[in-house]
Amino acid sequence: MKLDPTAALSLLSSHGLRPSRARVLILALLARRREHLTTQGIHRILENGGYRLGAATIYQNLNRLAHEGLVRRLIGLDGLARFEANLSPHHHLLCVECGRIVDAGLNERSLRRLNPVDLVTGKPARGWEFNGAQVELKGVCPSCRKQK
Repeated sequence: MKLDPTAALSLLSSHGLRPSRARVLILALLARRREHLTTQGIHRILENGGYRLGAATIYQNLNRLAHEGLVRRLIGLDGLARFEANLSPHHHLLCVECGRIVDAGLNERSLRRLNPVDLVTGKPARGWEFNGAQVELKGVCPSCRKQK
């Protein structure tokens, strides 16, 4: 998803959010980079680009954007919150060696084959109506595998 500053202004306004400079910059950056960035990573990239925003300002705006559903928050293996602008249904591959996070898809057939089990009873979770799934697959990425 490409999001120029004009589109970011419109998106924020359509969600009833004041289109502050910080929000516009953060949304445009996440849409452009297509990465899973930490607050510190966003701060560093914006500073290197000549934009001065305090870390607390970035943190507060990321939380508000996530709360409003304009960005997605996930927790990396390092325990840090990471943010992305990809709101389409997808899953994540997480490298246990370097911490890299990659967007991944699972087709509907694969998702239907998942058979959740109630961890207390050990029985299949019957009677649930599922409307979404977020799967995190952990392993070692190709780059880290080559280094071994």
